[in-house]
Amino acid sequence: MCASVESVVSSMAGLRLRDWLYTACGDSRGCGKLLSPQVWKNCLMATRPEFLILGASGYVGRALARRLGVERIVATCHTNTFPDAIRFDGRTMSIHDLGADLSMVRYGIILFAEARVDRCAADPSGTSEVNLDATRRVIDQLIERGTTPVFFSTDLVFDGVVGRYREDSSPNPVVTYGNQKLAIERYLQSTGENFLIIRLAKALSEDLNYGGLLTEWSNSLRTGRRILCAEDQNCSFIDIQDVVTALIKLMKDDASGLFHLGGPDSLSRLELFEMFAGCLPQCEGAREQILRCGINDVPGLLERRPINISLDSTKLYETIDFVPKPMEAVCRQAAKLLASG
Repeated sequence: MCASVESVVSSMAGLRLRDWLYTACGDSRGCGKLLSPQVWKNCLMATRPEFLILGASGYVGRALARRLGVERIVATCHTNTFPDAIRFDGRTMSIHDLGADLSMVRYGIILFAEARVDRCAADPSGTSEVNLDATRRVIDQLIERGTTPVFFSTDLVFDGVVGRYREDSSPNPVVTYGNQKLAIERYLQSTGENFLIIRLAKALSEDLNYGGLLTEWSNSLRTGRRILCAEDQNCSFIDIQDVVTALIKLMKDDASGLFHLGGPDSLSRLELFEMFAGCLPQCEGAREQILRCGINDVPGLLERRPINISLDSTKLYETIDFVPKPMEAVCRQAAKLLASG
C-alpha cells in the first residue's frame, strides 16, 4: 500500500517529496506500511505552497525565496523580475487575482514597498498608495483567508536620539518612510489577529555577488572611487542570510507580535568600513579612499536622518535561541571574496 501511495505522491511532486514520504514512513528504502490518514494529509499538504512572498525580487525577498525553495512558496514581483514570480501590483490587484493555489499558505510575507527614503519625502501621497493603501488592503485580504501577515518594518520608526531601541521603546519617526511604516504597524496591531512585525536593521551580505553595502564598497575599491562614509549614524547591521534564518525560525515556532531584527553590534558606517578594510591585505590603501562625513552632510538628502537607530534584538534572540553573526565575521568573509578576485 505504501508503494502505491508513494507513486501517486511522486507523480504530483517529484523526487524530493518521494524521499520525504519514505522518511515519514521511517525507512529510506520504502517501508511497506499502510500510511495513516494524518501522514497522507501531510503528504498532500507538502505538495502545496506554505508561504506567499509579496515582493520576492527585493533584497530580503530574493534570499528568503531561495532558502525556502520554489515548492514551498508563491512569489510575486512588480518592478523587478524574479524567476517563477507572478506579477502583482497591490495598488490595483488583490491576492485573489494571483491564480495560484493559496489554500495551504500559512504566512503572507509583505516585502513590497517604496523603500527609498527620499522618494517618500518627495512624494508622500504617491508613495502612500503603496506603503499605506495597498499594504492595508493586502493585510485585510490575508486575514480574510486566515493567513498570518508578516510585515517588514524599519529601524527608521525611531528618532535616533538614544539608540539601542527595544520593542517597548516609543517610536518617533522623523522621516516620511518611517511614519508610513509605523502607520502599518499600528494598523496590524489594531486588527486583533495574529501577526508578525519585523523591525529590520540595515541588511547587507558577505556574498559580494548578492549586492548591498559591502558590494558597493568593494566595487569602489576595485575602481579607485572615493567612498563617502558617515561617521555619526549608528545601525545594527545584519547579514541577509541571518535575516532569513531568524524569520524562518520565528514562523516555525508560531511566534507572533513585534520583534526587532538586527545584529549584535552597533556601528557607524565608518566603523564598519574600517572593520572591512582591516581585513584586506592592502588596508591602508583602502582607508585612503574614505571621505568622512556626517550622515546629514550627504548631498541631496530631502529629510534629515536620525543619528542612532541601533536596535536591541534580545527579545528575538531569546525567542528563537539564535544570534546573528558579528559584523567582524561578515567583513572577514567579504574581504576574502574581494581578495580572491
